[in-house]
Amino acid sequence: SSPDVPYDGRLSFIGASHGYRFLRIELRQLPAASAAAVLAHELQHVREVAGAAVASRRDFDALYRRIGGDATVSGGRRYDTAAAVASGEAAMRELTSAARGSHDR
Repeated sequence: SSPDVPYDGRLSFIGASHGYRFLRIELRQLPAASAAAVLAHELQHVREVAGAAVASRRDFDALYRRIGGDATVSGGRRYDTAAAVASGEAAMRELTSAARGSHDR
């Protein structure tokens, strides 16, 4: 992604060394429930990378071209997957349900 592309969260491939892969999750400053849902979404992307042979930025991009939907946003490139969207939505449903339950007590 381009740095000027708006996002709530994103995962970046940083590098690989000695059998480790380094990824960075960035989150926009959001209300707690929204931030948790975005983190759930990004952690699903981490699972996708962990389950693939990704050892370079090129591999990372190839993985998301293969498994993700590609959307150009404000001149930048963004990939997403149905699994990550579902993870974020499930987390938000759970968090809002828990919040509603605590108000009912």
